[in-house]
Amino acid sequence: IMTSFFSDNACCGDLQQTSTFDGDLKFRITELDPTISSGMPVKTPKETLKDLLQLGINKKSNLEIYKGIALEKTGRKNKDGIDDYMANLALFRPDHILELLLTQNEEKPGAARKDRSQIWRSTFKFMEENLTKDSDSRPGFSSFGNQDFQQILTLLCQMNPFFASALTFSEDKSTLELIAYKEGEPGDSDSLYLKLIRTLSSKNSSHNFNVYFDEDMKLRELKMIDQDGNMRVAEKDEFDYYASGALYNLLFYATAIHANIHILHDIMSSGIVKSTRHSKSMATWADHYDDNTAIAYVEVAALYTSAKLGKKEFGPESASDRILTGQKGLGGNADIMPILRQQICEWMKFNDANDFISKFVLQNFYSAAGSEEEKVLSTLEKFDILTEYRKHSAVIKDFAEDLTKAMSKDKSAAFEKTQQKLKVYTDNVIEETDDRCISTISSWVQLWNITNLTQESTSTFSRLSLMPEIMRWRNIDERYWEHQDVDLMCLMSATMMRASARRHFFTTKREHNKENTPDLLEGALTLLQTYENMAATIKKEYHDGICASKDYHNFGWILSTYSSSVF
Repeated sequence: IMTSFFSDNACCGDLQQTSTFDGDLKFRITELDPTISSGMPVKTPKETLKDLLQLGINKKSNLEIYKGIALEKTGRKNKDGIDDYMANLALFRPDHILELLLTQNEEKPGAARKDRSQIWRSTFKFMEENLTKDSDSRPGFSSFGNQDFQQILTLLCQMNPFFASALTFSEDKSTLELIAYKEGEPGDSDSLYLKLIRTLSSKNSSHNFNVYFDEDMKLRELKMIDQDGNMRVAEKDEFDYYASGALYNLLFYATAIHANIHILHDIMSSGIVKSTRHSKSMATWADHYDDNTAIAYVEVAALYTSAKLGKKEFGPESASDRILTGQKGLGGNADIMPILRQQICEWMKFNDANDFISKFVLQNFYSAAGSEEEKVLSTLEKFDILTEYRKHSAVIKDFAEDLTKAMSKDKSAAFEKTQQKLKVYTDNVIEETDDRCISTISSWVQLWNITNLTQESTSTFSRLSLMPEIMRWRNIDERYWEHQDVDLMCLMSATMMRASARRHFFTTKREHNKENTPDLLEGALTLLQTYENMAATIKKEYHDGICASKDYHNFGWILSTYSSSVF
């Protein structure tokens, strides 16, 4: 079971609860010697996971998530940091608390709203303390929401690019919708959200929620469709309950896209590192991008999707344990794999940041407006969609063009050779498509930065994986929490909520400076610093505004997605 990949105490010790005078729950793990009946020592689950990840790193050239897309290990230096990764992972594992859901046989939340139990409050406190470890101050908001799931759904669709990409238009194009169920045969015109949720609901019709917003982005109507196609319209007093179910669907969808971005980043970083080996100054710039992509790629292969190492399955013994493709995970299946693979192929054809926005994140908006830019902008402003995200994305093209001009000026021959080698790489990395556009450094920089900007919003939606009202929908028919629920919540929180202090999508101040990178092109270094300062200014102005908002306490965890807060 999945427990074996994150929780030592689940099989090697027992959890004991103690109390303190301030009323908080405290926990300690009684460690047992991990031996089998013969007395021979066996590896702990953490050691097993570490070995699995190391194997994936070492054999990465033979590790294949999508057929026909196998990535080589660039091997510039040992930066994969398995030990650091495992230590960081442990900071965001609340299994020592959530195991109490099982020992105390706690029921899942029902349809009526009620206060969260001490177990959940202790879990949130544990996570908040670790998420703010590198921050100068604590956030002034409720870290895991106030159970107003109608408003949470609205705000996430307005502010989070993963969620916004799932929105489609009503037939008269006057309002927005989230369509998880549609009669008839699947077609190419179906939205990506609909395609992915179909895999989630193929064996569990409880995920068939269609959500309809009004012109103010408030829930207007919510329909549920059973396995026989019978529809029921929710009553107003049921909106919060079923909104939490729609949020579970979006969590599954966003997690799939997020995993795919990790795969894309490893394709891209492998390409740029391989293409700059001829020049020390170009390699110094490119080397930074390879820091974390390999371990993230292997993590997706080991824990999120099905994958092969050579001819053998890679990862847990049971395929049902995978977060995205297993029934013991979020409830998807292997049918998502060709859908996500096709999405990777489409992304690889994008020429710039605007392509990623107009053909993916806001594709449905551009389609409804006939690709008329003014009409799209008017619609986005009307529904207040991705306002801060679009401010940052608007800077990316200028950054990429200025950066490539500076590189070309400083090292013309090395720059041109890099572009030639990059085109050869992108032309061959995916076997059946030969019309990709990531053939220039400008295209590469724009796609990298817009996808990294998109990935920054993971810090908000990933919190849904620890909200009991959301996670009850993994198996809504079961009254009590199951081992699979606890396993899944702990694994997702550990792999998705990790924060990197002082890191921004343009660069990172810790590494791109004269002391750490003396061989970096002077023009490139200046531009990296200029644009990071520009992004920081945008974030600071927004942060100062939302802190004064009346909604900040209850919804700051969403509103702060693109603010200056490290949290």
